[in-house]
Amino acid sequence: MTTHRPTRRVLTSSGRALTAPAASSYVIGVQLGWTELLILAAGGTLALMQAILFVIGKQYMSVQRRLEHHLVSVGDDVSATVVIVNNGRSPAAPTVIEERVGERVIEIPIPWLATGEQSSHQIELPTDRRGVVSIGPSRVTKRDPLNLLCRAAAHTSVDRLWVRPRAVPLASVPTG
Repeated sequence: MTTHRPTRRVLTSSGRALTAPAASSYVIGVQLGWTELLILAAGGTLALMQAILFVIGKQYMSVQRRLEHHLVSVGDDVSATVVIVNNGRSPAAPTVIEERVGERVIEIPIPWLATGEQSSHQIELPTDRRGVVSIGPSRVTKRDPLNLLCRAAAHTSVDRLWVRPRAVPLASVPTG
């Protein structure tokens, strides 16, 4: 089941670390007339502008996740398959799929995909403790090379993996 949720645009911590000094360099450079600070501000602004060029544009990808089993015992080996298809009219640049598994996030690198091409990846799921493991949503992320901006869109719903205690057969009780 593929559902599209709103896209999230984020100025990363690196982007914030660049934006504040660039803005303050501009203000101080204008007030004091320091050309060096104005050059620093221009460099920071250019870096942010190139980051915008990397993250703009719509992604025409569909993402599907399939679980082998929804109910397993503690210690069983179980995996999920994530299939990414490029539905666009042009090749899709390399990107990253972020798949949330429980409390951790697994990053799946996706190579160049031609039009209509698909990429399939296996994810090993944790079954070391009993309980319910939430899997998803899958998010397709676009980042610039300097990691100043990140744009993520959720593409799948949340699946649940039920991990039950291992069943142990009991020996028969002698009757008497």
